[in-house]
Amino acid sequence: MPPQYDLYDGLDIMALAMDETHSSSPSVYVQDIKKGTDNPGGVVVGNYAQAVADLKAGKKIQYEGAAGQLVFNQWNWPPEGFQLLKLTASGSLTAVYTQMASSVGNYFK
Repeated sequence: MPPQYDLYDGLDIMALAMDETHSSSPSVYVQDIKKGTDNPGGVVVGNYAQAVADLKAGKKIQYEGAAGQLVFNQWNWPPEGFQLLKLTASGSLTAVYTQMASSVGNYFK
């Protein structure tokens, strides 16, 4: 899956959490990351505009964006880990750093 899909969805999910908390402070809105992603049976939404409209209408949502459903662990990190990518002169992406999901918990002990 192209990495821009995760980036698009990640920005939408962060913006939704900011809307829910009325704050752009990460220490505040991180607590609401799962409100838009971890609601089995909620209204399935695929973009920010639809998600905001449903939240304002008092509905629970299940965000499934360009990358599909994103599920976060107890630290609000995606369970598959991530990569830091660099755009090369030829226009391709190359990984310069990889964070495995299994090691994320080490930062929260």
